[in-house]
Amino acid sequence: MSKLTFAVVGDLHVGATAEEVQTAIRLLNAADPAFVLFLGDLVNKPTEASVDELVAALRRIGPPVYLTIGNHDMARADDGFDVPGRIAAAFPGPWSDSFTYGFTAGQWRFVVGGTSTMSIPYQGPQINHIKGHVSEHGGMIYMPREDLERFIALLEATGEAPACVVLHPPLVPMARRVRERGCFDQVRLLEEPQVLSLIQDRPNVRLCLYGHEHFNQVDAVDGRLHCITQGVRGYGPYGDPSAIRMVELSETGVRSWLTWDDREPEPPAPIGTLAGDRSFEWIFA
Repeated sequence: MSKLTFAVVGDLHVGATAEEVQTAIRLLNAADPAFVLFLGDLVNKPTEASVDELVAALRRIGPPVYLTIGNHDMARADDGFDVPGRIAAAFPGPWSDSFTYGFTAGQWRFVVGGTSTMSIPYQGPQINHIKGHVSEHGGMIYMPREDLERFIALLEATGEAPACVVLHPPLVPMARRVRERGCFDQVRLLEEPQVLSLIQDRPNVRLCLYGHEHFNQVDAVDGRLHCITQGVRGYGPYGDPSAIRMVELSETGVRSWLTWDDREPEPPAPIGTLAGDRSFEWIFA
């Protein structure tokens, strides 16, 4: 198996990150990866202007682009403004039918899971009583039944080929080392136990990539690697620089690192969640 090197971009939040978006485009085009994978929350506020700005930015990226939908991209579904539909129409791809889709790169199969949001009447911070997580914005993230069924079919279709699962909300809890930095839990996926079980039942799934949390965290669980990548702006309280993640997959393992504009900030250890979560190597079991 030859090496496959691609770029991962955490939460983009177009409309609130103009300078960071331009930095990300410059870094992506300079790195010239096999493709670029966006991990959701493509826009900050779902408006026509932010969608137009997003599509214009995506068209400036040279390598092929793959998109994931996040909770910010669904926040106006209740008033008829269909952000995913607008994006798919203006920037077509394998997601044109559904943002739960699959694609192949080298010998790897990628399965992207689409999620949606459900409004909760807002009366201050809300509790998702099923999972016990606080929602500061009165919303719940869930995977619609048709997306869950499609996700299962896509997983089964990977066969024995090495596979990578991509979701906006992580399926692993915040690590203690991250919590001690003062980071806070965001709303979790309602079907998290079921989706995690589906992945754990497939030994060919070797890597899971997530956004949503805006920090870097990497953990090996049950023989596979789970990687959360910071938002494109970084995690402000710790001075994180704007960065994109590079991922190199081979037959034996995965190697990943963050890349910045100019140079890595000094000193490296206090910046970001933990140095080991920004750059790592992992050998497949």
